[in-house]
Amino acid sequence: MKSLVRILSILAIVCVTFSTSFAQETQKGAKGGEKKAGQKQGKTSLTDQFIKQLEPAGLSEDQIASIKKLMTGVADDVAAKREKAGVTAQILRKRGEVRKAGTEAGKKGADLKKYVEDTLGLTDDQKSVIDETEKAMTKVKLEAGKLLSKEQLEKLPAQVRRSVEAAAPKGAGKNKQDK
Repeated sequence: MKSLVRILSILAIVCVTFSTSFAQETQKGAKGGEKKAGQKQGKTSLTDQFIKQLEPAGLSEDQIASIKKLMTGVADDVAAKREKAGVTAQILRKRGEVRKAGTEAGKKGADLKKYVEDTLGLTDDQKSVIDETEKAMTKVKLEAGKLLSKEQLEKLPAQVRRSVEAAAPKGAGKNKQDK
């Protein structure tokens, strides 16, 4: 009888230990631990983050609805592609940190891109998915920018404004001379 009590006690302790560990892991995932960039949270997050960046412009409800409609379609596609390629939210955060360090080290353009990719050890598939999804996000942000008035664009911080405005055509710099 005593051995049965001991076995049941040991089983109870093991169950409590594993359930506590499982609860902690679940909570870590809920806080953004090792979530895939393509999970439902990530899709909403892309849209919500962009809307939040546009808050200084004082968007109307119609503009918010239109932008959410534009972003949700692209966010679904982006999230699915990133998840398939194994591009996690952690990789994207680390990428931002590495990019910042590279910029501070004086790297620009293609050199910066190569530095980030090499530092992170991205696969060719991950590199192409990140490039492709960034282009898709840039395109949808430009489309969203077309929904804003000139006054609204002026209210945006410079970095956000650049992301929603079309870039000047190449070769149109002020130092170019007509010949």
